[in-house]
Amino acid sequence: MTVYNFNLSERENLDLAVKALAKSNTEKAIKYLNRAIEINPANTEANFLLASVYADINSYDFSNETAFRTLPYVKDPLEKERFFVLLAMNFAQLGEFDTASYYVSLISERGFDEFGIEMVEEFDPFGYEEEGFELVYPRTKEYYAKELEKAHQLTRNKMYAESIRILKQFKTGMPLKAQADHLLLVNYMLKEDIDRVISAGSEILKSGEETSLGVKCTLITAYMLGGKDAEAQALLNELLEKEYDSFEDISVLLPILVNFARHEEIIKYSEKFISKYSYHPQTMLWLAQAKYNTGDKKGAIISIRKLKELYRTFEAAEYFLNLFKLGPDSVHYSVDIPILEAMERHRVLKEFTDASKKERKKAIKYDSRITKYIRWAFKTGNVPLGMKLVEKLDEIFCVEAEALLRYGLLCPNLKIPVFCEMIRCLLKRKGSLEISAVLENQYLEINYALPYYGSDFPQVIFDTVAYMITEMVYGSDQYQEELKNLDKLMQKTMVKKGGEIYFGKATLEEVSKLKSAKTIAVALFERIDIFTKEDIRDITERFGVNSTTLKRYRKVLFDD
Repeated sequence: MTVYNFNLSERENLDLAVKALAKSNTEKAIKYLNRAIEINPANTEANFLLASVYADINSYDFSNETAFRTLPYVKDPLEKERFFVLLAMNFAQLGEFDTASYYVSLISERGFDEFGIEMVEEFDPFGYEEEGFELVYPRTKEYYAKELEKAHQLTRNKMYAESIRILKQFKTGMPLKAQADHLLLVNYMLKEDIDRVISAGSEILKSGEETSLGVKCTLITAYMLGGKDAEAQALLNELLEKEYDSFEDISVLLPILVNFARHEEIIKYSEKFISKYSYHPQTMLWLAQAKYNTGDKKGAIISIRKLKELYRTFEAAEYFLNLFKLGPDSVHYSVDIPILEAMERHRVLKEFTDASKKERKKAIKYDSRITKYIRWAFKTGNVPLGMKLVEKLDEIFCVEAEALLRYGLLCPNLKIPVFCEMIRCLLKRKGSLEISAVLENQYLEINYALPYYGSDFPQVIFDTVAYMITEMVYGSDQYQEELKNLDKLMQKTMVKKGGEIYFGKATLEEVSKLKSAKTIAVALFERIDIFTKEDIRDITERFGVNSTTLKRYRKVLFDD
């Protein structure tokens, strides 16, 4: 058994990790890298190596999370670009080509030369041309493959009816019919039309033609959700009469086995899956849970401890390790912390938000459990809880509260309303922003300062600027240019005359009487040249701004 010396320095751990990688000892390398990062979270070299190793073992979510949390520490532009290269490759592997293209756009010519990257015009996993003439008769397998990919894209965009319309053209004997049938049932499932899944799935089985395992597993799930347990168990038993070896089949079958707590089969197929994807975190977790439920508690603890050592930010691994040590009779299957634990965390956080300011401030300073649960809440992307926590952290703003907000800004599941609330709080408390954030998997750096700042400024000013910044950074590759335009506009709008600050032609007292920050924001957007009339119309509709109120605000602010 290998013994790790935990008295090693940050540099020594990093050197040992590099040596382990040279010998292709991935597990040992990750352990040493994690140890180096625990000593110094700002060690960019250790973090880059860890993110790279996670990418090599197909753990892209952990790779991306590591990269996102490291980038704020990276000051050298070229060093940042190697993280962008890694993120571009990760998202391309995940099939998220728009996001991959975003990171390619952040790489300079020097970066392309330095990292040996060849420029490609677009990511196209199927290699099809989007424009030009196409012969559609006779319809070849290539045609159906293209149609199937269109349907997949529509499903990803939640355009289920359009996807279903394409999939219904796949008739008996056509190429890729089995894959189309599976996606058809998936669309019905995503529409929560369980009865249609059952009726369509039953018809597919009755047709007697080749049926994919995915169709049967989707039908089993529909039976279960529709309260038809006997039918679900019967079809599952029929499936298990056959042996499955392809990893595509196993990845479809395993979730069904987990839903029905088939412990022995879970162990069997998890081990098959891990034989190829050695460090797949969710499958490793299921394997540990199945071992525990078959009575192999020692084996379960060994498996879950290995998982925790590999993925130190995987909260479910830590939770189940502690649970296994307590020795319950059995455990529930989960790829995250179980629902009862999540409910307990919500209860604790409600106690925190209901507590006095003094108690809350003390909690985030000294109670590691509270700070852990707040970080967990931000990671889940729960909007109501996130908004409430930001509100309560704002009330007790301090170094610890700011650190929690900055942590939340880098969570990949961060939602727009919570993001807006976070920057509103930081802007109100500091008068400026120098933050890193992740929105829609895009890493952002936002630097902005109000021309004048006072903590007693009307809240509506901070709200307005927060709405404008959120609108600018969300989904725009040109957000840096837009922020510069916002700065120019605010320099003209916020002026000091005779010792008093004016917002346009209004005094701060007059501005404080304007209750709708979104209406003020639209009035300001109208004064930025890069926003077209169509842009303004879209923003006005999205913000729900009333045209009559907008005219009145224009009059107060700009005498228009």
